Amino acid sequence: MSKGFRFFSPIIDRPDLPLLFFLPGMDGTGQLLRKQVQELQRFFNLRCLTIPQDDRSDWETMTQRVIRLIEVESRQLNNPDIYLCGESFGACLALLVGVTIPKVLKRLILVNSASSFPKCPWLSWGIPLTPLIPSFISAYSNLAFLPWLASVDQISPSDRQALLNAIQSIPGDIVSWRLSLLRDFALLPEQLNSCTTSVLLIAAARDRLLPSVQESLYLQQQLPHAQLRILPHSGHACLLEQPVNLAELLVD
Repeated sequence: MSKGFRFFSPIIDRPDLPLLFFLPGMDGTGQLLRKQVQELQRFFNLRCLTIPQDDRSDWETMTQRVIRLIEVESRQLNNPDIYLCGESFGACLALLVGVTIPKVLKRLILVNSASSFPKCPWLSWGIPLTPLIPSFISAYSNLAFLPWLASVDQISPSDRQALLNAIQSIPGDIVSWRLSLLRDFALLPEQLNSCTTSVLLIAAARDRLLPSVQESLYLQQQLPHAQLRILPHSGHACLLEQPVNLAELLVD
C-alpha cells in the first residue's frame, strides 16, 4: 500500500500513551532522531517515518501515504491522541498532512521548517548539478558543509558521524529530486489559516542553512493556534544537539 514508506518503532507500545509520528529531514531515514528517542518514549508511543532512498514521490503522493500509515497505526492502538512532528523537509510534509487532516491531529510540531526554501532562491542553484558530483568529492563537501547544518560544538562525535552518514547515504539524483520538491513547495495563506490544529513551531536562532526563525514567525501569523519556541544557541540539526530535549518542549 505505501510502496516502501513505513514507520518503525524502537520499543513495545504502551496503551496509556498517545502516538507521536516523526517525519525526518532530507535523509529520510529517521535515524537522526536518535538522541531524542529514549526521552520521547517516556511520554509517547513513537513512530519514525522511513522514506526509501530511491523514492521519487511528489508531495501529494507522500501526503496521502503518510495519512494512510497514520490511520493504520491509530486503529491498531484504538485511536489514541495523535501528535505529528516534522523536521526541516519533514516539516513541509507534516504541514501538508496537518492542513489535510487537522481534526485528526492533537498537535502539530514543526522543527526548522524547510517551507522557507522557496524564499531562498540561491539554494536552488545547485539542484541541476547535484547528481553530477562524484561521490568522493561529495563526501568531502559534506564534511565542509557540516557547520552549516549544525552547531557542531553541541553535538557529540558519534552524533556528528551519524549526521555525516545520513547526508552521504542519499544518492545525488535523489538529493536533487528532494531539493526540487522544496523549491516547488507552496501552501497558500488561506490553507494555513484553515488549519485548526494546535501547532508548536520550534526554530533555531543559529540556523545557517535556512531562515528558520523568520519562517516560524510567518507561520505563527498564518496558523490560528500556533506557539513559537526559539532555541537561541541551536543550528539547523538541533535535535542532535546535547542541550535540546524535544520531549521537554512538547510536554512543557
